Amino acid sequence: MKDINTDQIAANKTNRDRRIEDKLKSSLSLSYLQIINESQLHSDHYSGDGETHYKVIVVSSDFSNLTRIQRHQKINQALSEEFQLGLHALSLQVYSPEEWEQKKSQDQIQMS
Repeated sequence: MKDINTDQIAANKTNRDRRIEDKLKSSLSLSYLQIINESQLHSDHYSGDGETHYKVIVVSSDFSNLTRIQRHQKINQALSEEFQLGLHALSLQVYSPEEWEQKKSQDQIQMS
């Protein structure tokens, strides 16, 4: 199985992917960030430019003392311009570093 290098990953990113990444990196102290374009899953009911529906997994120490709603508000504020530019839907999974480690441990247990 061939490894995917970072140049290949960068080449597959869309403009919105890059903007989301840049905006979250500049507004949060990130431990982990995954941006998934799910627009193709919604083509039956929403026709946009192919960059309309995203799932974002974010791990940040900035979330440690915030409620889930406050975490979502922080991300929505950072990405407010993207909503004005056609981002239609954003699914968020947000974790503090401690929560992320617990989740990874639970996922490993479930997989065994």
